[in-house]
Amino acid sequence: MLKEINSLHGDSNPNHFTELNGKLYFNADDGINGSELWVTDGTTDGTFMVKNIRLSGSSDPANFTELNGKLYFQAGVPEYGRELWSTDGTDEGTVMVKDINPEEGFSNSNARHLIQFDGKLYFQATDGTNGAELWVTDETSDGTVMVKNINPTGDSDPLDFAEFDGKLYFQANDGTNGSELWVTDGTEAGTVMLTDINTSGDSDPSDLTEFDGKLYFQANDGTNGSELWVTDGTEAGTVMLTNINTSGDSSPNLFIEFDGMLYFQANDGTNGSELWVTDGTEAGTVMVKNINPIGDGGPKNFIIMNSALYFQASNGTDGFELWITDGTDDGTFMLKDINPTGDGYPGYFTELNDKLYFTADDGTHGKELWVTDGTSRGTYMVKDISPGSDDGWPTYLTLVP
Repeated sequence: MLKEINSLHGDSNPNHFTELNGKLYFNADDGINGSELWVTDGTTDGTFMVKNIRLSGSSDPANFTELNGKLYFQAGVPEYGRELWSTDGTDEGTVMVKDINPEEGFSNSNARHLIQFDGKLYFQATDGTNGAELWVTDETSDGTVMVKNINPTGDSDPLDFAEFDGKLYFQANDGTNGSELWVTDGTEAGTVMLTDINTSGDSDPSDLTEFDGKLYFQANDGTNGSELWVTDGTEAGTVMLTNINTSGDSSPNLFIEFDGMLYFQANDGTNGSELWVTDGTEAGTVMVKNINPIGDGGPKNFIIMNSALYFQASNGTDGFELWITDGTDDGTFMLKDINPTGDGYPGYFTELNDKLYFTADDGTHGKELWVTDGTSRGTYMVKDISPGSDDGWPTYLTLVP
């Protein structure tokens, strides 16, 4: 244990770990000041509260995002509500950027979905008048403004941001066309709906992921269900790549590029939710392996290490365990049955020195810290942090240089 942050011997619940300038920033509760902004340099003395933002409770900082050597986040104080804050790592340098929602009392702008783009920070916020809209900051109060009031009658709810080809793409609702695919170049005039995929409702584009010079995502055109779509950034070039599930939703998600291909989870309506791959063509969009012949393989928690893709999945017999693939059917297999009597539930994967660290439950020791070198023999519990069947619950594994 690096430090007992909660001196009252309760839970400090450190979370939202984010690295900045070689240090780790996070939210923690010392039992006296509430959930506040903390930092560590990896030493006991170097682990301390940066600032007690809310003197009479928890400011509960969250949604940390780096921009130009500072960390931006959402935090709450009674005078202003939950607003956009920034820190340079010092007490005096931890300040509210702007009171976006100036209504009296605990009024919230709820600045969230923060993303760095073109030297500025874009996010969703509400000023108390215009609803949840697209905002931007250049790190100054005057330069923190609404980019566009996309939905004049309510919340446009911009989210799922992805940078592609020098622009920022996202999902938004203009109050007329439903939740559709939008794009911005950072100007009001350049913030437009790319195309109305579902003319009768919401297409709900999500999981926007760049691959091989195009943007791939899940969307519903109102006829074919939630399927795999692609765009080159033009209306004419925004098309459904393939209808994986002709009888319903294939719901492709969890996209990850690996070995020149795009892997994801999808359901073809016959084999359940399984591991799929695409090379960007309809013919090249195929199921890698039917991991669970009697139900959902449910592959998730994808991570790449040493020319292989690791993930959690279930074959219907051994529960959710640690799997690996090289992209072929024969090369997709369970690396280790961590919990022989149930589910190992491996997750929070983090690579360090050519090994993969993660949380898993072997059915005896509870959820503890595990490691693998890519072999079954080299997959083992690092330490039983909470001896016995209790969970050590190592989570939020974060690599700091």
